Amino acid sequence: MVRKVILFARHRYVAKFTALLLIAMGPASAVAAPTAFELAVLRPIKESLQQDGPLTADLFGQQGPPRFQRMALPGLCRYGIKVGGWLEQSFTVNPNNPPDRSNQPVIFNDRANDYQLNQLWLHASRPIRNDGHGFDIGGRVDLTYGTDSHFTTSHGLESSWNSANSSMQLAMPQLYAEVALNRFSIIFGHYLTPIGYEYTPAVSNFFYSHSYNFNFEPGTYTGTLATYRVTDQLQLIAGFQRGEQTWTPRYMDNDRLGIVGGGQWSSLNKRVAIQFAMSANGIGPAGVYSNNTYALVVQYRISRRLHYVFEQAGWQQLGRAFLSGHLSVDADFRYGTCQYLFYKINDYWRAGVRFSWNGYYRMQETAADAARNVSNYNVYSTTLGLNWCPRPAFVLRPEIRIDWSDNARFDGFTSTNQLLLAVDAIVKF
Repeated sequence: MVRKVILFARHRYVAKFTALLLIAMGPASAVAAPTAFELAVLRPIKESLQQDGPLTADLFGQQGPPRFQRMALPGLCRYGIKVGGWLEQSFTVNPNNPPDRSNQPVIFNDRANDYQLNQLWLHASRPIRNDGHGFDIGGRVDLTYGTDSHFTTSHGLESSWNSANSSMQLAMPQLYAEVALNRFSIIFGHYLTPIGYEYTPAVSNFFYSHSYNFNFEPGTYTGTLATYRVTDQLQLIAGFQRGEQTWTPRYMDNDRLGIVGGGQWSSLNKRVAIQFAMSANGIGPAGVYSNNTYALVVQYRISRRLHYVFEQAGWQQLGRAFLSGHLSVDADFRYGTCQYLFYKINDYWRAGVRFSWNGYYRMQETAADAARNVSNYNVYSTTLGLNWCPRPAFVLRPEIRIDWSDNARFDGFTSTNQLLLAVDAIVKF
């Protein structure tokens, strides 16, 4: 009996040591740390932009396949520079067979009954590694080519080399320099948004398709983003930006800077993590429109195998302008909740379910006659998916998704529901 107790204690401490070792092996930035509900911590929620999202293999925890090793280039490693990437390909079946072969408003698998090369993604970075002490300089650049890119391009950047009508485009989601001093770091340039739970990089999401919250959350910003780690449990972010997916101003008479900010807190036992992030902009000619977005994300590790995520997000665009001497008001609101439940079946299989509700409201009013044009509807979605990872650098993600609405939003605005059967494969290199 005593021997069994000793063996159990050894096993418990070995498991803890292994988890801490895996975390220590990763970059200092928590975004690149192992994901988490199988390990000792929860998955970081876009809490910093210094690194890419978690590795595909990390989704399966310490007892799964060995961690995937990035390409080793001795000439670059000498300077702390890392390179890598992945290839994502997919096929989505839509039994309704829409004439325009579009699954929208679903993205990124927006093509019906069609093959898609979603992302051929390459990245190179020099991560900050000051461990919260001292001074360091880094940076990052990402390039991606495929059918996803036309959702991620920024005004005034990729338009110089892409054809507007091409379904296959080349995008540069990130291009920034980074400076760190002790617990403070700041990036300058083009970076992925810190708002929301789901990521633009395919390797960082459980599901292939995206929630409708992701549709209205910003994709990229150009500007600055500062991160301050108050404690090991709490960190704050704040910065300036030129508008979502904007490299140069969209209007010649409006070069106003917007703000982005938020924070993340995790419990001492690492079972709960909470993040809030928001942005605000003045857009349109002379900034007559205000554009605001927020997202609240809560994660709870129910057990070592079971993980729950809740997201509440909203987007508002409000404009007031004088037209022919009369006040014109244009209000557009989008909001929704999204819930996720993930279960680790074994070292190679995980199951997940996602349910979302989204509401849409738009009101246009002209003071001349006080006439209002109002559009108001709800959209619901349920997604069931699996992740299969037989090798550290490969993951297969089949899913079944059902969407329905109280207004005709699918098949070219002719149907109130849509069924999608999709699968994608990701190969990391």
